[in-house]
Amino acid sequence: MKLTGFFAEINFSTRAAEKAINEKVEQEVFRAWDAWITEFIRIVPVWSGASVGTILPLAEIIGRSVTINAPQGHAHSNESSRGAGASSATLTNASGKVTIEYRTALMHLLINNAIDATVFGFNLKKPGPYNIDQHCANAFLETIREARLPDLSKFFDFDKRSF
Repeated sequence: MKLTGFFAEINFSTRAAEKAINEKVEQEVFRAWDAWITEFIRIVPVWSGASVGTILPLAEIIGRSVTINAPQGHAHSNESSRGAGASSATLTNASGKVTIEYRTALMHLLINNAIDATVFGFNLKKPGPYNIDQHCANAFLETIREARLPDLSKFFDFDKRSF
């Protein structure tokens, strides 16, 4: 009679797996913010470029290029830098927790987001309310729901011993 057996010791590289998870979390959060920006650009009209310019600090954090084409001949032909100056975005990345905050104080964007400013006598081609919060949050959440963890199987190592 012949008996053969083996013992497999399982090793798991915790540091490498944690690094891979952290990188994947950041990648997925950036992808969701990219969807948020795409939706923002879709719903916010360009007049002077200031409103869409508010997302430039956010786009810079996630590495996205945003082109703003304000109509020629407008008294304020391209004020995207004014919008960027009225906004901020910050990134905090600590141990798998990625937080990006976007803030703006551009008054006419805030007004048009909440109400139809034509009630104040403004002649707007695309009056609000834009409901940025709702539309962009939906795009963000739809994208983040598709996020998946990286394949962790490559961080396992089996040490086989026969007897």
